[in-house]
Amino acid sequence: MGKVTLYFTAGSMPSRACLLLLRTLNVDVEIKQVDLLEGEQHNESFLKINPVGKIPVLVDDGFTLSESRAILAYLVNSRKPGDKLYPTDAKKRAVIDQRLYYDATVVFPALVAIVRPSLYNKVTEVSQESKNNLIKILRILEGYLKGHNYFAGDDLTIADFSILPNITSVVEFGFDLSKELPNLDKWYKKMQSVPGFDENKAGAKLLADIMTKIIGTSVF
Repeated sequence: MGKVTLYFTAGSMPSRACLLLLRTLNVDVEIKQVDLLEGEQHNESFLKINPVGKIPVLVDDGFTLSESRAILAYLVNSRKPGDKLYPTDAKKRAVIDQRLYYDATVVFPALVAIVRPSLYNKVTEVSQESKNNLIKILRILEGYLKGHNYFAGDDLTIADFSILPNITSVVEFGFDLSKELPNLDKWYKKMQSVPGFDENKAGAKLLADIMTKIIGTSVF
């Protein structure tokens, strides 16, 4: 298969999830930056690619797909079908899907609630309620890892790729996993060997630096 194109923003957790998997699968990819803070996602040229006006977007030989978790599944299904990253076994896949849905509907929105007011409305303080909610969710993730190496069991899967950029951002925001979340801390250290992790960390640091500039301190 030839080169794919990823419409991407470094600070975006879903964008980084897709790039991490692309690096792991060693897919030749062209990165096209979309500046969300400048509103480039609303430009007519981009809306022709994704009418929803959100990133990431993957273009693969004329096939266009948005939504990071759908992209993750597609990349494995098209490049390494049946691989442990997204196996065909119904029960194993169901667990992975549950983790992906939890990330999409709970974990990621909790982070958005922390950063969006500052990034788009220049709010100079992160609410304690938002931080407490995220910490509660981190404790649930800690429980998912009890007795397991990865989020969907003992094998690395796309669930880990989806969650990793969120946790990287949490760490760059100043949260110390080692203090009370040993399972999550162990998993995070292990995931640092995944191809593309340094790019992911750089994107998380960029987001954290922007937040610090606005609120005058680290989030945690």
